[in-house]
Amino acid sequence: MESFVSDQLLNHQLTFDADSSPEQKKRIFDAQKHEAANGGNGQEINIEVLICRRMYDELKQNLFKVRIPFVDRIDLQDTSNSRIFPMFLDMVRGFAAFKWKQRTFDGDSSLIAELEDFERAKRLFEAQKENTVTKMNENERQIIQYISSKGKCTINDISSYTGIGYQSVRRALVGRKDREAGGLLDKIKGLRMEEETDTKYERNGDTLISSSGKKALKFSVDKSKFDYWSLFDKEFIFLKDA
Repeated sequence: MESFVSDQLLNHQLTFDADSSPEQKKRIFDAQKHEAANGGNGQEINIEVLICRRMYDELKQNLFKVRIPFVDRIDLQDTSNSRIFPMFLDMVRGFAAFKWKQRTFDGDSSLIAELEDFERAKRLFEAQKENTVTKMNENERQIIQYISSKGKCTINDISSYTGIGYQSVRRALVGRKDREAGGLLDKIKGLRMEEETDTKYERNGDTLISSSGKKALKFSVDKSKFDYWSLFDKEFIFLKDA
């Protein structure tokens, strides 16, 4: 599903893509057939489900205040978005809370996070860091990557290369009139849109017979302002030596 939400909402949440790989689609298909063959309705209650329910029941019995004693050692490759670090710290706190029975409390009754909680949070964060840092979904990232690599290109160019439908590409770039949220033009610094006329000339030898022009929207990226992808060449979050 395409998601059109405000920048304010995106800046206060972690975003994750669903696994849409062919292998995952095949697993889902096989599971659906298995459920149908056994008279199930897709809501199997197995031991894993019961364990998760019990874990969440236990968590809901408590209200934790979590202290992260090694927070001064945590560093980010890019700190331009001041909301990312608090979100990551919430992930550390969450992993500590999940293992509260294996953690200790200080004299102030604060739960003490351990390095294991940091490592788990880091793995989860960096598995989806393109989503979390750029706030783009998979389609949007494909569109921007294509524009960035090709220079000026039209919606038709982008749609043909990525396989994303023309209207979906257009909505991703410019947004929708019936929604408050804009498209990538509002979200990405350095993304530009210009209307240009492509002129075709028909000649007979050296003689110009006719010419015709067609207006088209063309998109380009100012790479001096757009450096998201360089963030993913190495660790985004790391722990400095003690």
